[in-house]
Formats: sequence, C-alpha cells, structure tokens
Amino acid sequence: MNLARRLFILILALSSIGQRTFAGMTGVGQIYMTVVRSLSITETKSLIFSTGSPGDGLSLIAPGDDNSSAFSIQGEPNMNFQILLPGEVILKTGAGASADEVILVDSFKSLPETSGTLSAQGEQILSIGATRNPLRPTQAVGTYTGSYPITIVY
Repeated sequence: MNLARRLFILILALSSIGQRTFAGMTGVGQIYMTVVRSLSITETKSLIFSTGSPGDGLSLIAPGDDNSSAFSIQGEPNMNFQILLPGEVILKTGAGASADEVILVDSFKSLPETSGTLSAQGEQILSIGATRNPLRPTQAVGTYTGSYPITIVY
C-alpha cells in the first residue's frame, strides 16, 4: 500500500474514535374511533298551561306534573347526554301584535335536570316544565300557542 493510502485510512480510523453512531427508530401510533347511533328526540306530550283569566298570576308546571310535556329520546345504549333548554318563549294569539296578545313562558326545567343516561335499550323519557308569567288585566281572550327548542347532545 502506498503511503498516502495508509495515511488516509489512519486519519479515517482516528477521526471516528470518540464519535457515536445512533440508530434511528420510528414508532407507530394507533387511532381508534367508535361511531354511535345518532340521538333522536320526539315530543310525545305537549306542555299545557290549561286555562287562565285576564289578571291571573303566574302558573308553574314542574317536570313530571300532569300538564308537563314529555319527549322520547333514543340513541346509543348507556351513553350520557346533555340537555339544553330555552331561556324564554312567547305564546301568541291573533297576530301577536300587542302586549295583550302575547304571554311570556320562561324558567324551563327538565327531568332529568341537565343530563341523563340512555337505558340499555338506548331510550330515555324527558319531562319538561316551565313558568307562565302573569296575565295582564287586559289580556286578549283566545288560544295562545308557541313552540320551544330542546337540544340534546352526547
């Protein structure tokens, strides 16, 4: 071997002393997801404040009372869900153009209260109550109607 080649090998060997060589490693992560049945909600009984006369005071219907509403909820068995209630709703008669043709309903409550768990069959009954505000002394006579949203989410 010639001298230049020997020096090159010696320099190469000496330059690698004290240097570490690391092997790269790659890990693999897994991703999982479960698709569950969608929630559905169907009113099975309406909220009914019955009758009142002009000037009557407020009327409270508690969840579970005879005049409370009922909803059937269906979805993934044994799953928890949240209940979102409205703040207030206006009932109207006629055109609902004057203060005497509207009635405020608020303080919505539910049973279960803010969340629930679907049964092993994926079902739950939800009961809704609310408060009808006092009627004006000049409240228009007639049938008052309105609707309200109930939202349920997993």
